[in-house]
Amino acid sequence: MRAIKMVRMQSIDKNRYRAEELAEERVLDVLIPPAKNNWGQTEPSQEPSAARQAFR
Repeated sequence: MRAIKMVRMQSIDKNRYRAEELAEERVLDVLIPPAKNNWGQTEPSQEPSAARQAFR
């Protein structure tokens, strides 16, 4: 039982950073939607906008 809990905690710790990054991106997407082109499609962004950086 103890080994299972230890492996579970290691897995949680390993994935925590990535989960926090993804959660932050989802919140920023709600607050500052990605830019759209003239056709209404989302523009692929290579670098984060200044507004997104300010919210971080």
